[in-house]
Amino acid sequence: MSDPAVDGIAAELAAARLGGIRLDTFPGAIPETLDEAYHIQNLVAARIGGEIAGWKVAALPANVADRLGAERICGPILKANVFSSGSELAWPEDADRKVEAELAIKLRADLPARSNPYSVNEVRDAVGDIHAAMEIAGSCIREVASLGALAIVSDMGFNAGFVHGDPVDGWQHVDLERIPASLRVDSEEAVGASGDVPGGPLAALAWLANHLGARNIHLRAGQWISTGCCGRMIEAVAGSSARALFADRAAAHVTFARA
Repeated sequence: MSDPAVDGIAAELAAARLGGIRLDTFPGAIPETLDEAYHIQNLVAARIGGEIAGWKVAALPANVADRLGAERICGPILKANVFSSGSELAWPEDADRKVEAELAIKLRADLPARSNPYSVNEVRDAVGDIHAAMEIAGSCIREVASLGALAIVSDMGFNAGFVHGDPVDGWQHVDLERIPASLRVDSEEAVGASGDVPGGPLAALAWLANHLGARNIHLRAGQWISTGCCGRMIEAVAGSSARALFADRAAAHVTFARA
């Protein structure tokens, strides 16, 4: 894909996100490779501006992972889209937003880009706390999921917001692949477990550190890492209330006010 084409796609995606505009389709040719998609993602984030406060990670279905040669994808979480539990978010009536229960890692140390891969044990040492959280998944493109993973990656990895809640007390002594999880949005409930994320949250962090390292992007102390969906996503609308609960004690909740 030519540089002008890539720049044009990034400009339209950034303008749509900044302006709250819903696009009926992808604004140009869908990238053919993950490298192209992540290049567009970088340009979109740069055009929107603002601090990158963290990253979201999502596991791919096996057939998609095999085709793309990647087990997961990621996207930046902008500081403007980070909210504490109990927040009320303005929610446009026609917004397409879905909520996921996730475990989120708050880093206490940097994980700089490097040539040799990080192990799970190494990234564990960089973890400050692990929190109950929710990712608000959303795109400026209508029905983006039907366009495939490369379109999703291009538009900020399908991230529209992040809500952090209670810490998981004593996470160092908990089996991080066996934490029960539930998500309730209004009257609908989904149940799952931290093991729905392949290898658990620390494996997701190790993957992210190595993936970003290959792109010469550093993870910084203080950043949030939303490690992947535990259970299934539930659609939210203006007026919805959502609550994620882990191990019956660590929770995050948010309400969506009509904008």
